[in-house]
Amino acid sequence: MDPGSEAPPRAVLIDDHPIIHEVLCRALESRGVLVVGQAGLGREGLVYCEVLRPDVVVLDLGLPDLDGLTVLRQLRERCPQAATVVYTGFADPENVARALLAGASAVLPKTAPTRHVVETVCRIASGGAGQTVREVSELLVPKAPEPAVRCPQPELAALSPRQRSLLPLLAQGLSNKEIAGRIGLAEGTVANYVGALMERLGARSRAHVAALASHLTSSRAGARSWTARPGAALAARQ
Repeated sequence: MDPGSEAPPRAVLIDDHPIIHEVLCRALESRGVLVVGQAGLGREGLVYCEVLRPDVVVLDLGLPDLDGLTVLRQLRERCPQAATVVYTGFADPENVARALLAGASAVLPKTAPTRHVVETVCRIASGGAGQTVREVSELLVPKAPEPAVRCPQPELAALSPRQRSLLPLLAQGLSNKEIAGRIGLAEGTVANYVGALMERLGARSRAHVAALASHLTSSRAGARSWTARPGAALAARQ
């Protein structure tokens, strides 16, 4: 785009999901970016870009007719003036690296907030820089999954009726004081019960026991062994 021109930045959207078009089109145009073309297929998008000469292309990798990386490479050859922002649900490290090597100015997962996507597209459409090294690094380094927590069947079967009654309350993330008010016991007594329950289940923290309790009460499978992940449950209040 000519830096001296007062014309608004021009964008083409290539994505097979109409809702993506609707949301991004509205958001971009509210920020002064003119969306001149919208395509649901890769071949269609390439034609639009050759004819309309946009400043930026927002490209999904999962297109019905062409692989998104193939479209990206062809865009670099046929529309070199257009920067490309890859906006995809396939933002695993391998695809991110391939997209950047193929010439993408930025790669954004579809889990990213719309505001962040729009800010990135607007900046690049106006001739600004792409992603920072830190942003790229966060996408290239996969996050380690939370460790699975095993809760053996014998320990569940050995819980007392009182300990079992605490499970749904702990699953809700209630504090000892709140549980005491629900079941009519002193807070100190509840603390003792919860401590004994955590020891019996091998729970490392209040959040951990809440995760175990949440899985048990939702699955209704107290007689079977199961696996839970601590991050899946509501963090319990102390």
